[in-house]
Amino acid sequence: MSAASPLPRSPVPPPLRLVGDAPPTPGTESVAPGTPPGVLRSLRSDRLSTFRTEHEVPHYGEFETPEQFLELRRQAEAKGLPTYILGNGSNTLFLRRTVRSAVLRNRLRQELRDLGDGRVEVSSSVPIMRVLRHCEQRSLTSFYFLASVPATIGGAIAMNAGLGSGPTILDFVESVTSIEDGREVVRHQHEIERRHRWTIFTGVHDRLITKVVFRFEPTSFEESPIRERIDWARDHQDLAVPNCGSVFRESWGPILRRARALPPWGLRWPGFRAQYSRKVNNWISCRSRSSLPVVILIRAVQLAHLLVGRRARTEIIQVR
Repeated sequence: MSAASPLPRSPVPPPLRLVGDAPPTPGTESVAPGTPPGVLRSLRSDRLSTFRTEHEVPHYGEFETPEQFLELRRQAEAKGLPTYILGNGSNTLFLRRTVRSAVLRNRLRQELRDLGDGRVEVSSSVPIMRVLRHCEQRSLTSFYFLASVPATIGGAIAMNAGLGSGPTILDFVESVTSIEDGREVVRHQHEIERRHRWTIFTGVHDRLITKVVFRFEPTSFEESPIRERIDWARDHQDLAVPNCGSVFRESWGPILRRARALPPWGLRWPGFRAQYSRKVNNWISCRSRSSLPVVILIRAVQLAHLLVGRRARTEIIQVR
């Protein structure tokens, strides 16, 4: 790990314009008008998680610079609040309607710089798909297996996103830059401790990943690897209903297979409207405005594991 260096001062950038081909998912969001980035305020939204459940967040802030992130953390610490760094919410479950944590949303300027020789520097707020399109257009290897994942680079790195027991996004990393204790730290790939769906950044919200340098190799394609993965996901994943992808990173297959019948009424019950997917294991589909049905389904499977002496560890990050 390189020596930590003081965080450089930088001017506040203009308001961020999100990059992406698709329009935002319809939903509701209410926030105090005119509140600048770097200030905690209240928010009501159903766009904090790809489960699309609705939540009240009394302490919500967005940051466009590392300095604004540090200021938001200072405000949260002064109130005695835990913090949660939010990217695209693709792996996030808010446990209660009213969120107790200070939720800090990553709005760093979305930048992708081609450094030459297959090396690319990407800010943590950039969507995965933007990097994949860059690589495909230049016939480079990449983490095309994540083409169906609606995550940002920072979130994917923190969770070591990848195939079940195969390659992960960290296989392509040269270095990761983060802000820790007010200082900039650069770690090279071999310095980043990682396991299945875990890294030293997982669940540690005083470390902000700001940028990543990837190294990709030249290759050739007969067909678009992005299209191939999206077609595979359409056939093998349950994408028609709001979800957060895989639920557990450690579980026992027989219990999860039986869980696909829970609840027996599926998504139709007006007071529940959530279920384990009938199409794929380890997946919850949700049409409820409340996250409580999702929490109940997860706890039911965890209890079943406990009763038979097994362990079920969630991949989804649960935020109080």
